[in-house]
Amino acid sequence: MLKSKPFIIGSVAVFAVAEAIMGYFIQKVSGIDYAVLTLSSVFLACAFCALWFNKSFNWIFTFTALCFTVFADLFLTDLIRYEYKQSIAMVFFTCVQICYFLRIYFNQTDKRQKIIHVSVRAGLSVFAIVLTAVVLKENANFLSLISMFYFANLAANIVFSFMQFKLNPLFPIGLTLFSFCDILIGLEMLDNFMTIPETSFINKINDVQINLAWAFYVPSQTLISLSSIKYKN
Repeated sequence: MLKSKPFIIGSVAVFAVAEAIMGYFIQKVSGIDYAVLTLSSVFLACAFCALWFNKSFNWIFTFTALCFTVFADLFLTDLIRYEYKQSIAMVFFTCVQICYFLRIYFNQTDKRQKIIHVSVRAGLSVFAIVLTAVVLKENANFLSLISMFYFANLAANIVFSFMQFKLNPLFPIGLTLFSFCDILIGLEMLDNFMTIPETSFINKINDVQINLAWAFYVPSQTLISLSSIKYKN
């Protein structure tokens, strides 16, 4: 659905400012306020995407992915207390990347490109799972395996989305920022699987005073949501 140019500019401006304000206060609060603000920023991105309803594959898969993102982040907040909530969150995040894979896949017009795309993605996913099992051995569990499957698909999405950069530059940039956030969270989770020296660079990053993960995450969801707008020129 095409909107008038003033409506688009005004909506984008309000959305971007609202996300920027929430991103700022996310760095300043903690506890229940932090949980509410972080979830609200993701929900706003999903709601903004819903505003641009159309029947294109881009919109359908982007909106579905943002809905999964809301549920994933809900399980990562203190609003839900459940032993396996991290694993459930990763299942939702994996669904997010599958949705973005489908968005990229259906934008490919060449049959050969599609075959290469699926083959590379499948090989990378299998390699990531096998590598995790070999490296972690007895420490490998469902969370570690699905996390690496998720990262493999996120990496594939970034590469293939940049191959479609001219179609919508905001989408690959948003996915890249998404990956920066996930890398930082992954570094924090390494303590669950191996011993990290206190003097290591990883610990120095984890000890930074600001929440770097959300510093990347809020802009990533903002850009991905903006990429759902269907507007010529």
